[in-house]
Parts: sequence; structure tokens; C-alpha cells
Amino acid sequence: MPSKNPQTKWRGTSATKARARLARLLPIECELCGQMLTSDQSWDVDHIVPRSERPDLMWEPTNMRPVHAMCNRRRGAGLPADPNLCLQGHDLREHGGRDKQGRRFCRTCSREYSRLYGYLYRERRREERMAAGWSPKPRGSRGPSLVEAGVCKHGHEIRGIEDVKLSTRTGLDGKPFMSCRECVRASERRAYRLRAGDTA
Repeated sequence: MPSKNPQTKWRGTSATKARARLARLLPIECELCGQMLTSDQSWDVDHIVPRSERPDLMWEPTNMRPVHAMCNRRRGAGLPADPNLCLQGHDLREHGGRDKQGRRFCRTCSREYSRLYGYLYRERRREERMAAGWSPKPRGSRGPSLVEAGVCKHGHEIRGIEDVKLSTRTGLDGKPFMSCRECVRASERRAYRLRAGDTA
């Protein structure tokens, strides 16, 4: 296969054809870990000479080999190849799972990643809101109740306790949370329409 533009990324029809050609070699021994690689396992196309060093050899058939997906990732991170260990060293036989495409992933690492970036996202949103003039309430404090305010955030008039719905959950002050009955009804109507297939 002739060399292509070095700037071309590993994707598209050429990458699909290369993977299909290597799939005919399975089952085969993974050259990185020495264990057997079968078609029902997660596998990647590994470039013997990395693309970062020789992009002109990216499409060369003799520079490709099928290996375990996790072995390929560990090789890229400079770690010893092992199809049963993630990049952080967690045993995938205990902590592993499979995504919708059937590829293996580490549940522990995924949980830690979500926790970290969820925290960073919340902190960024907090800074943006504070820059816009928002100030957080002291812990344990609550604003006026719906009955005291006389109106909900959507503009429905609250004339008394009969216009609010009390929650079974309570705040730090022991008082139950309140919801506007009109807002609750509107939410229930939207949910009913969605279940019925009417998105209007």
C-alpha cells in the first residue's frame, strides 16, 4: 500500500480495511504480552514503529499487528503489557466492564474520573456564577418559603399553604421542602405527554 499523507489520522476507510485485513489473522498470539488473542476480545491495531516517530509508515502493512487493546494502551503509556491490568494497575477481572461497543474499561478509574471532572465542572460553574454577582448562602440557611414569598420562580401566585406541595424531605432546619402545585402539575403533564409519545 503506498504511503499516504503523514498528516492523515488513523481513521476512515483505510483504517477500517487495515483492521479487517488483520482480523483474518485471529486467533493469534499477542506479541506484547504473549497471551492468546481471539476475535471476541478487545483488540487494536498496533504500529510496531509508532506513528509519532514515523508517520510515513502508518499505512504500511508490515508495520501493523493485532494486539490486546489494553496491551496497546499500556505500551503507549510506557508500562509492561498485560491485557488484565488498566493503566492505573487495577485488575480488570475484578474492576472491569464493557462499554456499548464491547470494549473493556476499568470501572474504578471511570468512577474516579467522573468524580474528579464533576468536581472541577461544579467549581468552574460556581466561579462563573460568583463572577456574575451570585453569592452563596451560609450553610444551613434557607430563603423565604413559597408561602412567605407569595410567588414561585415561574411566576405562579402562592396565596396559601393549599397552593404548595410539601415534600417528605426536610432541610437542615427540619422544615420540609415546598413545591408549587401548579409547577408540579405542569411537570406531570409534560411527563405524561413524553410517555404517550407526544413531544409537542
